[in-house]
Amino acid sequence: MSEIVLEPAESSAARGAPVLEIEDLHVSFFTEEGVVQAVRGVDLSISEGEVLGVVGESGSGKSVTMLAAMGLLPNTATITGSARFRGRELLGEHARGARSLRGGKLAMIFQDPLTALNPVHRVGDQIAEAVETHHPEMSGKQVQTRALEMIELVGIPQPVTRARQYPHEFSGGMRQRAMIAMAIANDPELLIADEPTTALDVTIQAQILEVLLQVQAVTGTAIIFITHDLGVIARLASRVQVMYAGRTVEVATVNGLFSGSCHPYTRGLLGSLPKLDDAGREQLLPIPGVPPSMVNPPPGCAFHPRCPMAQAVCATDEPPLHLVGFDGQTSACHFAEQLEPMESPTELPTEVLERAADKAVLVEEAIALIEASKPRTRLSWYAVAAFVLGVLTPIVAFRLTDEDVTIKGGAVMLLGIPAVVAARRARREIFLGADAVKGQLLVRFGAAFAWFALTIWGLYCILWVVSLLPEATP
Repeated sequence: MSEIVLEPAESSAARGAPVLEIEDLHVSFFTEEGVVQAVRGVDLSISEGEVLGVVGESGSGKSVTMLAAMGLLPNTATITGSARFRGRELLGEHARGARSLRGGKLAMIFQDPLTALNPVHRVGDQIAEAVETHHPEMSGKQVQTRALEMIELVGIPQPVTRARQYPHEFSGGMRQRAMIAMAIANDPELLIADEPTTALDVTIQAQILEVLLQVQAVTGTAIIFITHDLGVIARLASRVQVMYAGRTVEVATVNGLFSGSCHPYTRGLLGSLPKLDDAGREQLLPIPGVPPSMVNPPPGCAFHPRCPMAQAVCATDEPPLHLVGFDGQTSACHFAEQLEPMESPTELPTEVLERAADKAVLVEEAIALIEASKPRTRLSWYAVAAFVLGVLTPIVAFRLTDEDVTIKGGAVMLLGIPAVVAARRARREIFLGADAVKGQLLVRFGAAFAWFALTIWGLYCILWVVSLLPEATP
């Protein structure tokens, strides 16, 4: 085995330039239930050699934010905003050109290595493929050597033997190590780790974290570590960004977050952690309620339905992310200044708690604001066109039974294809307009009739092509 060689880290004096900058990122998904607003105006920045922890409950938008920056979201996602790697735009019309960065300068460790690794290819071949793709000048022997070096670097024993095995022959911890080896094989400048310690026991978690710290120390790679485990963040990260309901609610250094958080959601997360010094006598304090639906997120501060400090202003006015505390700490809370002087990281100010409004009152305030801001409901003209054309398609085809088959087919396509196009545009208009645009039932019926007629005509043409209907004319 040749000596493992990684590119050395730059000196600390050279660090500080931003590697990734995300500004006003919005990500939405169109579903039958409505528009899922997964990410709503997120800003993020990470510098060279930094380890940034992104924390939040499931569904807070952590992974979607990073997948959007990597260009790995499906076509059903609508993405706006900016994501720049070393000043190079990654979104919009520049997304296609940014593909060359993925796996090279930008790398990601996915949450579930069993599904991320290809089950029909050997582990060593998959790591070698990542190297070969970005270094076509390397010979086959050099590529294989590099793959073995990466396997050895992440602590997998017997690298030559293991490289010939398949993912199902690896344990969960070894599969995660293989994913890390694949991600760091090309010495990335930014490594995104999406909950890489999920479903692993604490011993294996500690080993995985040690591997990441070793890689970061040797190469100086900037790491974004996505997790819901604050214990992992305390050990690994230097700065923390807390997300809730698709927004950033707090950004602070690790010391600043654990000693003086300035947002009630973060304090709730800290309060729900088990403590080693209470000898099991103190009960955990979970955050009440559940995260909101991102199809219809609450107005104002999204955390107000669960916040013990919530006032009337929290249900109507969305707090901006503003500077509070030291070391650039920011918080999106109306009462962040009252939280700052609290000595305990989980304590809440008594004077604010005493003024807290009743939850029923807050619900009424939120509903009134939603109703006041709702646009007038209208019927989608695309939906009407889809319904009319869709219903006419089979009716016209039936009325033209005795006509020439070419005339019948032309009529079906002349009516059916515009019906399908109108239905597609109507669905998008309805989802974009949420409750303001109606006509979903008309779209379903119209599209169903149109597709039925077009399918029958398509089958007829196929049978004619394969000469099963020799006397038929298309």
